[in-house]
Amino acid sequence: MLTDVGADVECLPTIRLRDPDDRAPLLEAAAHLGEYDWAVFTSVNGVQRFVAALAEQGLDPRAFASLRWAAIGPATARAIHRAGITTVLLPSSYRAEALADAVIECVASEDVDADRPLHGLKVLLARAAGARAVLPERLRALGAEVDEVMAYVTEANSEAAESLQAPAREKRWDWITFTAASAVRAFGELGGRIGDSRIAVIGPITAETAQALGFPVHAVASEYTVPGLVRAIEEAEA
Repeated sequence: MLTDVGADVECLPTIRLRDPDDRAPLLEAAAHLGEYDWAVFTSVNGVQRFVAALAEQGLDPRAFASLRWAAIGPATARAIHRAGITTVLLPSSYRAEALADAVIECVASEDVDADRPLHGLKVLLARAAGARAVLPERLRALGAEVDEVMAYVTEANSEAAESLQAPAREKRWDWITFTAASAVRAFGELGGRIGDSRIAVIGPITAETAQALGFPVHAVASEYTVPGLVRAIEEAEA
């Protein structure tokens, strides 16, 4: 998308994904998907790896179309759609707090306890290791039984370290973009140098992570998507 609007782009992945050391919990959750009321996903990678786990168990996601499916944003929802599920709940803004609120609103019209509106509901949350605790904590506080399953592990990509550490006089970027808090943390862990570059991030959580590490943030997407990130850079350049 950046290339389409005229940018010269260098891709340097600060993170890489791998399977968890023990995939048994993921496969077990896939085998018992029918026991859940909700399946909630916070990334495309989580969807893809869970769908792969279903396939390993000889199961088709379309057999669970009556299950309630939820996604943190449109890209994640599209991944669920590609698996054959047509109805996916999306929050009004693409972050964990709003996703929890969307689930609550979805059941609000039902005969539920006002203080514990999710009481009795069983939720599967398949996502990266070390993800923010706010989503499962909020769902549990409202009465849901939440099973967190590690779908994948995110780790710093050491292969990018040399390029990230290059002095500003040797390699200068006008903008450095981050689409996840984990990417920012890995950038710092790998010794990445900002130099005179400006930083653009996909949303406020990523911005908070960057600022906590001492990296200045010059543009934050108002819609927490990649197109929103591109628009934020364009607006900053206007």
